Amino acid sequence: MRYILRDFSEQLKNQSFLFTNCDVAKGNFLPHILEEEASTVFNTCDNPARKNIITCKDIHLSKFLAEVGGLSFDLKLSSTFEDLPFYIPVFGRELTGLSDLSNEFPVIATSLVNILDGITLKAGAFHEKSKITFRRSISRQSFGNKKVILFNTGPDTLIESVWHKRDKFKLFDEISKLGFYAIGGLNFSLINGECSLSHVLNQKRSLYSCYLFEQRGSLVIPHTYSLTISHVKRWVNWLRANPNINYVTINCQLQTSHSDMTQLIQTTKYLLYYTPHVHIILQGFQFSYIKHFGHLVDRLHFADMSPFKKAQSHQRLKFNLKDNKLEIIHDAKESLTNLININFSERYLYLKQLRNLSKTDPEFDLTQKPIKVYNFKTKRGVLYKREA
Repeated sequence: MRYILRDFSEQLKNQSFLFTNCDVAKGNFLPHILEEEASTVFNTCDNPARKNIITCKDIHLSKFLAEVGGLSFDLKLSSTFEDLPFYIPVFGRELTGLSDLSNEFPVIATSLVNILDGITLKAGAFHEKSKITFRRSISRQSFGNKKVILFNTGPDTLIESVWHKRDKFKLFDEISKLGFYAIGGLNFSLINGECSLSHVLNQKRSLYSCYLFEQRGSLVIPHTYSLTISHVKRWVNWLRANPNINYVTINCQLQTSHSDMTQLIQTTKYLLYYTPHVHIILQGFQFSYIKHFGHLVDRLHFADMSPFKKAQSHQRLKFNLKDNKLEIIHDAKESLTNLININFSERYLYLKQLRNLSKTDPEFDLTQKPIKVYNFKTKRGVLYKREA
């Protein structure tokens, strides 16, 4: 079966100056970016201070494009993985309790901020010192018998800072030496309403970071977050051209509203439909939305830090099978190591039940219905219809 996108005519009517002012709308970046992709722009592309993003108007744009080999998604990657478990515990900075973690969790994960020194958290935000170094305590030996995935996710300031200083402190060389089983692409942000050139450039930067890690001998997992149908179709085309890539990852930690989750679910389902060889690791996905994937959940893997954070707050998780709920119990007596182990095991049982329900309950199986991909400009869904 295949899915057809209805035409863009309704989206392209009555566009504002912000749309026509974007150089993407003028066809300046064809064939890599379609003119219609500028239909999502509702913030000005004039950004001389380079706040948050690099736009089509940047006077040094050619330099930024050159450092990632241009906008073409023509990079070839060779990483291929054996089957990964559907649940991947995510640990914090100290890897507390890792050595005692149950053998039912052979694969775990951590994130970029946890392997760096020179990063501090103040007033709810990360701040980078002038010198950022890699923690000497992180090594292959510190992982024990676990396979550890590094997610290169974090606040925009952190990602942009390490990218800007990548040559200064040999980012790709040093991380590749740390013994991670696999390394995710750098998670550059895609911001709703901003210049559509910035979206594609940041996706290419993420893909290029995978290329640089792989050149140093690391297994990589591309990060494929998308905001629009054009974005997800670009990843579909790339994955079809790289059929050996059987795992990608999406950072879901900032998607909190219902509309955010709707967009995330819909683009994830679209990616799964069009690339049947691909599995997706969802980092920080809200479990209450798992029901919307139906049998597609078999190709989803959930990387989850919630049990670790709960343990740090002296909270113990207990899965109630009868009510299909995960209860939270205050427990100040249990050791942190034991709480971490208990919490991951209970969260695993909860997820296992949700996956089973998603596949067996007809109410949860949405795969026979049209797919909508949310459009943040019109606040409406764009329909895909099934054809035999």
